[in-house]
Amino acid sequence: MSKTGKRVLTEEGVKRLKATPGKQVNYYDAKQSGLILRVNWSGSKSWRVLYYVDRKTRSEGLGSFPGMGVKAARDAAAVFRANIKTWLADRSKPSPAAKETFKEVAEQFVKREVDGKLLSAPQIKAVLKNAVYPSWENKPFEEVRRGDVTKLLDDIEDGRGPRAADMALAYIRRIAQWYQARHDDYTSPVVKGMARTKPSQRRRKRILTDDEIRAMWMACDELGTFGALTKMLLLTAQRRTKVATMKWTDLSGAIWTIETDHREKGTGERLKLPRVALDIIEKQRKTRINEFVFPASRPGRRDGPGKEFGSYSAFGEGKADLDNLMIADFANQKGVRLKGLDEEALQQARDKLLPRWILHDLRRTAKSCMSRADIRPDISERVLGHAIEGVEGVYDQHSYDEQRARALVSLSNLINRIVDPPRGNVVALKGR
Repeated sequence: MSKTGKRVLTEEGVKRLKATPGKQVNYYDAKQSGLILRVNWSGSKSWRVLYYVDRKTRSEGLGSFPGMGVKAARDAAAVFRANIKTWLADRSKPSPAAKETFKEVAEQFVKREVDGKLLSAPQIKAVLKNAVYPSWENKPFEEVRRGDVTKLLDDIEDGRGPRAADMALAYIRRIAQWYQARHDDYTSPVVKGMARTKPSQRRRKRILTDDEIRAMWMACDELGTFGALTKMLLLTAQRRTKVATMKWTDLSGAIWTIETDHREKGTGERLKLPRVALDIIEKQRKTRINEFVFPASRPGRRDGPGKEFGSYSAFGEGKADLDNLMIADFANQKGVRLKGLDEEALQQARDKLLPRWILHDLRRTAKSCMSRADIRPDISERVLGHAIEGVEGVYDQHSYDEQRARALVSLSNLINRIVDPPRGNVVALKGR
């Protein structure tokens, strides 16, 4: 953590402060004793106030900028320091109402509001277990203060990034609101301004270029089940989970009926698959080991008791292998040497050769490719399973099965031309 000398902090001055890569910087206000502005490496800014306990320096979170402005932060710091003795005494008192730990309350929330009700249940449990419980497992629930939330988010952001911090914040907020609705004297410590990213920053626009599609397709030939699954993501424009959990019983000839729960976002529901997709499925049939077209290669945590295999789930390992193959291909094409570079230089070189992408970007890439192939936007939206807005969505209940089938054929033909372009006719797909 870096420190700076005291300065008079202003609204405009704080806005102009930039993040320092890999460092957390504290700025000390010259007008209010003990007030600190902390700027994390991600650019998020939070207020803290210094105090002393047994001659040791401690700090307490006050709020985040810009949700809490400079004047409000100074006032909060002044009030805190004026009442520090009372605050410390109150904090040290055992609270008769704070018998339940954070984990106990969170587990009650999961039991009543998550299990069997939300498809995101595994994700919620994983975030609580890995990001929240290590710090708060035994902390009395009603003793969690705003500063505790800020500190936890700082720690998560520093270790896992701002998106992970926002995900933890979302679940903490829901648990606190649920608890508040059940207890008269409890107020949630989560307030506006704690999020580390803005909605506009979370909205992805990345699509793969033609060169990246070509490199991905060739690399997938070496990656077995994961490679076949990844190709199907691009060929069908469906969500990762739906393709990964495709069952043999979901297929009837060329028709794939996608299992859909009423709580889920849209899917293609029923798709007639193009020839290239059927060829991929037929190759999977030769090594069929269970009910899934794309099975796990070994028992894993997703498997229930007594099951040897489940659907494919090692996406992290598979994606890492795919990235490595694509980067090696690009490095070879461009004559870039990766061996001998230090860790930082290697990562920079890899990022330049292949900017970060995720499997869900293939869904956006497929949509863009359908537009290139002159597929009407309303048809490609129906392929993706997006709801059609307005009067058309209410009154037009036609299935559009044939139109969606032709759209997937056009998509597969374009992908084939990208992967194996006519000589002297390579056209790049713009956008990242």
